[in-house]
Amino acid sequence: MLSLLWLLFGLLALRPAAAADPSPLMLGVFPNTTAKQIVETYRPLANALEKTLRRRVEIYSAPNFKSFVARTRQGKYDLLLT
Repeated sequence: MLSLLWLLFGLLALRPAAAADPSPLMLGVFPNTTAKQIVETYRPLANALEKTLRRRVEIYSAPNFKSFVARTRQGKYDLLLT
């Protein structure tokens, strides 16, 4: 009986960590058009990923190719779409 109480206490202690909202996934999209068009085009994909992964997905790009490559090398994106 005592071991069952300790198990229950341990599970309750872990509950807030499990319930914490994970940080969103960063979807990096190659900057081949305007930011507005990128969001309009890839929002359905991000929505599908959110539903499947049960995690928020944010769409990011860069003002130009050079900065997109730099951000990619810095690990700024979790997922890449080129």
